[in-house]
Amino acid sequence: MLQAEVLEQRYSERMIFERMVMDVPQESRDEAAFFAARDAVLFLEGKLGLEEFVSEAMKQGNMEEERSAQEVSVSVDYLLALTARVERLEKLVHSLQGRKNKSTYKHQADANKQDYLTQTQAYKYIGCSQLTLIRWTKDGNVKGYRKGAHVYYSKSELDANPTVQNFRNLK
Repeated sequence: MLQAEVLEQRYSERMIFERMVMDVPQESRDEAAFFAARDAVLFLEGKLGLEEFVSEAMKQGNMEEERSAQEVSVSVDYLLALTARVERLEKLVHSLQGRKNKSTYKHQADANKQDYLTQTQAYKYIGCSQLTLIRWTKDGNVKGYRKGAHVYYSKSELDANPTVQNFRNLK
């Protein structure tokens, strides 16, 4: 469930490395847990797709099942707590899948880079708040282009966008 914690707390790759490698004696390090946590960070940073992230988690789960085919006794409280954590993780994955499907972020085309504005430049150009621009993008009213951890907007698309035009006319 380390991946759920990484996703919820939005840890950085550096934080994971320090916490799981630098701050732990070599004989106590859990390599599989580190790579699972790192995959969660890479997913948050947009460097790993949801399909890859989930399939890696499934592979690790299958490997763990193969290793421990023996029965284990646990308390009812522990089982309920574990079930709750699994349900939280499933909700989080479902939520992230929904965001990915709903999001209109595309990978930025390399054509006409002068036409693209950073998110800060874009909301100042439009005259709205940053949160408004983010909400418009998430709702699919404005198209954002993701490149790494940054989001860019096409100036010409913003000028032609009916939501932006309506906002400017109301000002």
